[in-house]
Parts: sequence; C-alpha cells; structure tokens
Amino acid sequence: MDDRHRTIQPAHGTTCRWLLNNSKFRDWRDWNNAAEHHGFFWLKGKPGAGKSTLTKFALSETKKYTQDAIHISFFFNRRGVDLEKDVLGIYGSLLSQLLTKISRPEELFTRLDPPIRPNHIPRWTIHMLKDALDHAIQAVGQTRLFLFIDALDECEADELNSQIQDMIAFFQTLTERSFSSGARLNIFLSSRYYPTITIDKGLELKLEAENEHAGDIEVYIRSKLKTFGTNKWAKAIRAAVLEKAQGVFLWVVLVIPILKREYDEGDKSAVKKKLKDIPGDLGELFKGILTRDDQRLERMRICIQWILFAKEPLTHEELYHAVLSSIRDPQDWDEDDEEGEEEDDDLDENLKHRASGHDESETGEPSTLFNTTNDGIRRFIVASSKGLAELTNSRQPRVQLIHESVREYLLNKGGLQLLQIEAGICHALSHDRLKSCCESYLNRKQLEEIISQELLKASSPEGKELRASTSRKHPFLEYSVRNIFHHAELAAENGVPQVDFLDTFRLRDWVHLYNLLEKHQIRRYTLEASLTYIFAERNFSTLIRSIPSEKMKLDEWIPNERYKSPIYAALAKRNSGAITAMLSMPNLNVDDQPGAPVLDNLIEKYHQNDKVINKRAPLYFLSETYTSSMVLLFIQTG
Repeated sequence: MDDRHRTIQPAHGTTCRWLLNNSKFRDWRDWNNAAEHHGFFWLKGKPGAGKSTLTKFALSETKKYTQDAIHISFFFNRRGVDLEKDVLGIYGSLLSQLLTKISRPEELFTRLDPPIRPNHIPRWTIHMLKDALDHAIQAVGQTRLFLFIDALDECEADELNSQIQDMIAFFQTLTERSFSSGARLNIFLSSRYYPTITIDKGLELKLEAENEHAGDIEVYIRSKLKTFGTNKWAKAIRAAVLEKAQGVFLWVVLVIPILKREYDEGDKSAVKKKLKDIPGDLGELFKGILTRDDQRLERMRICIQWILFAKEPLTHEELYHAVLSSIRDPQDWDEDDEEGEEEDDDLDENLKHRASGHDESETGEPSTLFNTTNDGIRRFIVASSKGLAELTNSRQPRVQLIHESVREYLLNKGGLQLLQIEAGICHALSHDRLKSCCESYLNRKQLEEIISQELLKASSPEGKELRASTSRKHPFLEYSVRNIFHHAELAAENGVPQVDFLDTFRLRDWVHLYNLLEKHQIRRYTLEASLTYIFAERNFSTLIRSIPSEKMKLDEWIPNERYKSPIYAALAKRNSGAITAMLSMPNLNVDDQPGAPVLDNLIEKYHQNDKVINKRAPLYFLSETYTSSMVLLFIQTG
C-alpha cells in the first residue's frame, strides 16, 4: 500500500526547502490563525509539476518538527492495485495506521462487524470505514494528528466525482469538529486543479505561482547542465529551458537528457534548434518520444499494452518474458537463454542515461530501475518503453509508467492510436493480445516435461519446492495461468469473439499447471473440470456465453470437484453474473418438467454429497443470499 510513497525519490539537493518558510505552510503547521483554516491545507499544481515530491518532503519535515504528534498518510496511485486508487483503500489504510497509534483499539473493531448472515461473505463498506475512522480520530484525544493525502486526482471515482467530493466534505467535517473541541487535526492534501471542489475553510497553495518553485527548477537545470559551462550561450539555454517548462518539473526531467545528447555530439547550434523544436506541452512531448523512430515498434506496442492492461503490475522479469512471448515464436527461446537482449544500437542518450542508472524521476533523482540485478532485462524494458517505464521502489518492485500523465496521454489523448492500436476498441484488442501472449507462453515446449509429471500434494515440502523452482525457471508462468481467462473475458466483454480460442484451448494442460502452482489442495481442479465449471466459479459470464449452448449442460455433475456443478460453484461464490449467463442461455439441456426445477434437482444432489449448505427450501436459501431480482430469475428459469 505504500509503494507509491517509497517510489517518490527524495527532493533533489536543496529543492523544496522553501516550503518550510512559506507563510501559509507555517500557519498550517504551527497552528497560527487556526480559526481561519481549521487545519486544512491544499497544495495544487499542474500534472508533473512536482506535487508528490513536495508532499513527501512536507511529511518528512513535519515528522521531524512534531515528533510527539501522530502522522498518517496515503498516496493515491492510479498505476497501482485497486486499494491504492479507490476510497475504500484510503479509508482502510488511514484506519489501520491509526489503530496502531491509539490505546484500546479493540473497542473500535465492533464498528467493523457487519451483521453476519448464513452463506454471506461480509464486505466493509465506505460508510462503515468512515464511521470507524471518525471514532478512531476522536479516540486520539488531545494528541496532535497530521494526515497527509497525495494525488487526490488519481482516486478512481464516478463520473461526477461525488465520492471525491464526499471525501473532502468528510475531512472538512473532521477538522471543523476537532477545532471546535479544542483538538488539533491537520490535513494536508495535494492534487491537480481538477476536480474543482470548493472548501469553506482552508489554505490553498498553487505551486506554479510560487517563485521559489521556479527557483527549484532553475537549481535542478543548473546542476544537470553544468557541463554546458557558464558562458552567455549556456545561460541562455538554461533560461530557455526554465521558461519553456512553465513550472512542470517532469518536462525538464525528460528534456535535459535530449539536450545533453546534442551537446555531447559537439554541435551547440543543434542544442538550440532541438530545444526550439521540443514542444512545451507534456502530451506533445510524449508524442515525440513515441514517434521519434519506428525501431522495434512492435516491441514497444506490446510493452506499453502490458504496462497499461495487465491485471496487476508486472515484475521486470514477468514483463520481459511477456513481451518475448509475443514477439518471438514460443519454441525459439527459453529462460535458459542469456537474459536481456543486446542494447539497441539506436538507443539514444535519453535512454542510455536511464539504462546506466542516471535517469531522473519527477524529482530529478536517479531511478531504481537499474540498481538491482538482471540489468539486461531492465535495459530491454527501458528500450522497449522508450524510457517511459520505471520500477517501483518496493519490497517486490513492479514496472510502471514514469508518471500518471503518461498513462493519461496513452489512454485518453490518442497515445495508443499512435502505436497503431485501433481507436474505440483499443482496450478489447489489447486484452485479446495479452491473452494470446499468455497462451503462447503456456504452449511452449519447455513446459511439456512439467505437464507430464505427476502432481505432488500442495502442502508437502516437495510440492512447495516444485512450485518455487518452476516459478524461478518460468517467471511468467503463474501470471499466464491465473490471468489468461481474465484477459479473454475482458476482450469478449468488449466485442472481440473468443469462440475459436475456447475451441482449441488445451484445458487439461492448463488444469495441470494451475494445480501445480496452487498452494491450497482444496482449490485445485480435477481433470474432469469443464470450462463451464471453471468460468462459473470465476464469474466469467461473457466466456460462459461464448461456449456453444449444445455443449453446456446446466446440471453437469462433477462429484470430485469442490462445488460439484457449475451452478453451485456460482452460487457458492455469489457470482450473479455467471448465474445470469447460465440461466439465460438458449436451448439448455436441462429438465424443465413442472415440479422438478433445475435448482431443486441440483440442491438435492448437492445435499446427498455435501453438508456445506443447510437443507432448506431453494427459494428460502436464495432469498437469504441473493437479491430479489436474482430470485425472480431463478423462478422464471426453473
């Protein structure tokens, strides 16, 4: 959950220190004029301006200055996992941090216990988490509390941003109540200028409007272009870079290596011309990077698609093998080959700086992309992404785009179309392509020996060692096995047919590999498991509809499977989409004789073999577990 915070590099040199003397920040931190702001501070700025760097700096310095206070934080990350980018994630994270700071936290746990009903898996709601967080903050008492929230604009919310507005209103209510009660709650927010939300009380700092911020960028430019000298020409170049940046730190970070390449070639006039030709707009700069040449276009396209559309961010090894499984014949390579391709001859200075560990993030500090082993793989990724990818600075580093504005450009401003991915259905085509990459990897001849081996018990020491050794030798195997149907489902859901894929899919091989990698014996499949059963258990409703109806039997009974039949797998997992898909299929081969509905038959069969569900009337069972619309569907179908 704190990957984003760790990935943001520390401020470059002496930059950001001006904030400590800023009158608004001092008023906020020192509680001066608290009646005017109620402890609420909002930092705003353009994309790539350096807000996250400044927020991390403010958090670090505040901890030094107020050591007796409690400090909690959340850094939104649109490029991360779901809990890093939604409101459930922020409330849950702040609450968990706060529970470790207060006495008797067990008293608050009761607020997280929803009513437990039979066959019902409880889920924490936004309302419950807000209520618990509210009471946790009250439990802090008179101890001062600082709350830092970065990149509010990266929170995934509804189209009207009502969840974000509700969040701001909630935080304002907390600060106002704390102020009224004599407690001191300080909240520091950072975001872009959008979404536009008006606050009643609070301090607002617009980053680009601060002369000291421009001074930070100037210091950075001077330090990075120090080889240009101190003559009139060099000063003019530095001044032109500062002016063209318009307060956007990221633009400077990307442009400086390009200028250094021209300078290193010995042509000063070329430096000036290049700077003039480079667009000042970040989006146009990204366009220039993506279209600078057509070298290895296919490799760049699939690399970007994996970074954008993978179910979860990939490790550098996973991404390397994912890309190779697309651009090479699966029989022509394996993991025993030398890892990492040769460095491209046409790799320009910008990428060479990144590949040598000297690329700069938003703060201008070296990236972590090449600070660990397997540098060949990492050079491959940087070259494939044209320098637009980096590794997170986390316990298990993952590949991500260097900045949220790159992702936005690719998805929302025509970037994918530049890579010749058809507009309108680029998401569907991308997921179909990733599915094909997974299938290609699974069909490699290097896996034939593994598939032919007898399975070991999941919990046995030998089974654990086999899983570990297989994953080491085949780094992309687990992702391919676990997510090939995920990508197929999303492709089908958005209009790319999957009938041919399902018709030729090697299901028994997949089951064997899945079982080998599964840690829990009970979650393994038998070789009798059908696509219908697997899709029902995993709620792949569109793939269920892709199975020819004459091949799908609703009352299919697989006695050795955990849930016995597809419909019961969907019932047990509360997969309403899969249930709807199965019951709405035309020409189902089921017993529709009055008085013997399908569901009654299946429940009777189930109870003969299993005691998981109590023997109750089917509709009573459904009414306790599902919505009225689902019950009605069963009545209409049965």
